[in-house]
Amino acid sequence: PTSGRRCLTARAQVFVGPDKPFELREFELPSVLREGEVLVKVHLASICGSDLHTAAGKRFEDTPLILGHEGVGTVVGIGKDIMSRS
Repeated sequence: PTSGRRCLTARAQVFVGPDKPFELREFELPSVLREGEVLVKVHLASICGSDLHTAAGKRFEDTPLILGHEGVGTVVGIGKDIMSRS
């Protein structure tokens, strides 16, 4: 059953392993955020040296993986226990 609300999605370039092309994948976003969750529309995410080592196969992480953890974005949703957007 659906409420008639359109399903929101996000796209990301996903690392699937060294010497393999990144894959553009689409992910369904939650319609309701849980306590402690914040939904951010990411405008820019950079990758660090550790991410570069992972992509080059010099550092091993489970895949698939979305690299980048230094982001710039806008808060577009907050869980009910979040007190402020500031």
